[in-house]
Order: sequence, then structure tokens, then C-alpha cells
Amino acid sequence: MDFLILFSSVGRTYGYYGQSNYASANTFLNSFSQYRQGLGLAASVISMGPIDDIGLVARTASTRDALLNNLASLLTETYVLETVQLAIAHSSTSYALEPKSVESPFSGFQAPNHIFHSTESATPIQDPENRIIWKRDPRMLI
Repeated sequence: MDFLILFSSVGRTYGYYGQSNYASANTFLNSFSQYRQGLGLAASVISMGPIDDIGLVARTASTRDALLNNLASLLTETYVLETVQLAIAHSSTSYALEPKSVESPFSGFQAPNHIFHSTESATPIQDPENRIIWKRDPRMLI
């Protein structure tokens, strides 16, 4: 197999309340991709945010409006297709995870086969009207 692309959600990273099963499934996809790469097999994961012109958001005006209350923009179908092209390129085993030297202070974990695409906030993070869930999450302070 030349490539394997798994689609995940940015919800895995942010961990929205009441969606632990969903977050767990998306975390499994990322781990499975890393496992396959470790075996020398092709795999990559795309974690996507909401997409404006296809899927649930395109079909449901109330969902779209609710998302745009907190986000400056939504992803587009064209952007998704370009991301798929990038995921195919990064699915190759030449991007397999390699152990990093612990001697270097910048030798953190890297997973080039995991592509994360989200959107930006429409309101400043300090604004009391900004209801983005992760702004209260200490893990996002790094």
C-alpha cells in the first residue's frame, strides 16, 4: 500500500466536554498511524477543524452560525484536498519516527505524519465573550 490516510478531529486535541469516547477514538487513529510508521508501513493522520462548504456545517445553518460566533473562518473543501495531497506525501515510511537525541534541549517528539489543521478565533483570547473551550486548559499554555 502506497499510502493510508486517517481522518481525525481537532476535538481530540482540545478534549471537548462530554466527548471522551470521540477524543479516545481520534487519539487511537493518531497512535495507530505512529505504530504503522514504526513498522515501516505507510500511514498519516489529518486532524481537521470544521469545514465550511461540505458536510454538517454546509447542511446546517445553525451549526455554521454557532461556529462562526467563535471562529474567524472555517476550512474550505479546497484546503482539505490540498491537505490530503500533503498527507499522501507524508504517509511514506521515509517520514517514520526516529529517536531523538536526549542531549539536545530541542529534541522533542515529532510526528510529520500527523497534520493538524484548525481555524483561528474571531475574538481575542482575553475577550470575556470568547468561549473557546481550550483557553481555560492549562495544557494549551505551552
